[in-house]
Amino acid sequence: MSNPLITQTTTLGKIADGLRIHTKLQNFFGIGGVNGEPMSSIANRVMQMLLTKRMPWTFNVDEYAPFPWGTGNFMVCQPGFQDIKFAGASVFVLLPQSFNGLTSNMPVGGVGVDLQSTVKTIDGNTYTYPPINGGTNAVSIDPVTGIISVQTLDPHPYQTQSIGGPQAFLTGIVNPAFNSVYTYNNIISTARWTQGFNFVALDGPNNFTLQGIQGQQYASLTAISATNGITTVAVPNAMSKGDVMTFSSVATNTGLNSVTVTLLTASSTQVTFATPDGLNITNGADTGYIFAAPSGAAGIFNFSWLQAADVFDMNSLAFPPPIDQAKAVHRKAKEYTTTGDKLEIAPVVDYNNGVIKFRLTEPLGTYPWGFCLSIQRRASTMSQRGDVFPWPDELQFVIFEMCLWQGMRQAYGISSAETMAQMQIAMGAVMAALESQDREDNTQSLTPDWSLMR
Repeated sequence: MSNPLITQTTTLGKIADGLRIHTKLQNFFGIGGVNGEPMSSIANRVMQMLLTKRMPWTFNVDEYAPFPWGTGNFMVCQPGFQDIKFAGASVFVLLPQSFNGLTSNMPVGGVGVDLQSTVKTIDGNTYTYPPINGGTNAVSIDPVTGIISVQTLDPHPYQTQSIGGPQAFLTGIVNPAFNSVYTYNNIISTARWTQGFNFVALDGPNNFTLQGIQGQQYASLTAISATNGITTVAVPNAMSKGDVMTFSSVATNTGLNSVTVTLLTASSTQVTFATPDGLNITNGADTGYIFAAPSGAAGIFNFSWLQAADVFDMNSLAFPPPIDQAKAVHRKAKEYTTTGDKLEIAPVVDYNNGVIKFRLTEPLGTYPWGFCLSIQRRASTMSQRGDVFPWPDELQFVIFEMCLWQGMRQAYGISSAETMAQMQIAMGAVMAALESQDREDNTQSLTPDWSLMR
């Protein structure tokens, strides 16, 4: 739940108890010896209907957007590509295109970063989602050399002249230690991307390496101490709170090797984190490496439909960067004609592994653009009395009326006329809730050009 002010506490059991009162005290759990039925099917059916296309609920939106509109997990384009795979993270190169005496044909644009290896439990089953192009990690670093390996979803646009040329910027990576930084001054309206990485080698169409920044993604530690459940590591660094780090080659406190922690604080001389359970820290001088834990894109596992899209200029030094609307459509055929119409974007494939393929109206040129995507989340599955509806308490009346309509379809002794009447009530509740989501202020009114009293 992205907004902590939105409370979601309505359970399956609470709605079922309400339905009993209006359906002659019939039971909605364990009927026919089937666990959770028919209430779980009623609830899941209702949520699927409510979260279907063209119902843009504000509480159900996930935004994949750049700063200052989002957290930096935006999609980017590259020359010639009409179809773009995206899982929530990107790597890109900005203009200008003049480096090392080369003034043209310098590869720019970007590409989606492959998945972080993820384990998810769905319907009681456990699924592992590794990077789709193989391997164990999409983004990882050698703690000794600081070389970052990156794997992409689509073939990247970078070529040999990229080595020693423009910097690459990472954004949307789950481990923030790998992400480049967008800095801005909203007083004088300037901005720029910082903490980019130099290309080291191109290892294949979907793989390349970058040089990490010492002190940010990797560093050598000099001492370790612990007190009151907090471990402090003395290390010269430019790390940040929230970075996910791991250890190797620790000489004295060997129990830290291969342990992954999240930084609680970071200064120029030390970092702190919660001492791992069961680990005894020996205070004093120590040696070894601290480096960013392997990561990648988080994946988009809850995509229902694309609500809106925008295109923005990643290269702009202005704050906020120039932005324009792109038309979010349901589907887009493979065609390319220069019509001059507004750019359209459509989701065309959900691979159900965290990766979605989007299609543009046309492949864009050599100028790199970023895309902000607003999606509606799909309905989650509920099966137990204690399961909570992914729905705000303030709109609970919609859940009740919809579940009552679906419940009356299965209840004994309820006539078709009663069911139809309840359907109308339920649809009215849905429309009332949608109107409550539309909070635009419209002060315009109809006025005649000439006074009627003249």
